[in-house]
Amino acid sequence: MAGGDTRERRNDHYRDVSPRTKTVILLHGFPETGDAIAPAVAALGKRYRLIVPDLRGAGRSERASSGYEKKTLATDVKELMDRLKIGRAHVIGHDIGARVAYAFAVEGIPGTTEFRRFAPTNSRTRHFALFARVDDAVAEHQGKEEDLILSFITPARKVGRSSQPT
Repeated sequence: MAGGDTRERRNDHYRDVSPRTKTVILLHGFPETGDAIAPAVAALGKRYRLIVPDLRGAGRSERASSGYEKKTLATDVKELMDRLKIGRAHVIGHDIGARVAYAFAVEGIPGTTEFRRFAPTNSRTRHFALFARVDDAVAEHQGKEEDLILSFITPARKVGRSSQPT
């Protein structure tokens, strides 16, 4: 990615592009790296400081044996913000990066001040919101796994219908 610094610290890798006052953190999808964000850098770099990490286990970041839960990855992002002395940032994610951004807000990670929900209004991605809090989701769907799976296959299907004879 041209036009910025590439830095490593504590076994993570990130790009720090365009030193501006307002910061945007761009989180890549799976199985990508921060390099996948390169097409957005030219336009966004004119207005914002861009922090583009390789999430844990991706690209040049450390491949840990654990810690790939969304909340842990979101905590990694917050720790990077702290190291860079960024108190507030816009966090934008694609694919798994969107899930990490969502966890960043929903899990109440310190530093989160505002969150605008986009994914939950889309019927194809509403499960991101449903499963952002794992313990609650497990409690809600325990013993109803078949209905849950069928709801993904046939979104118009009403919960509880799978137990009825066909």
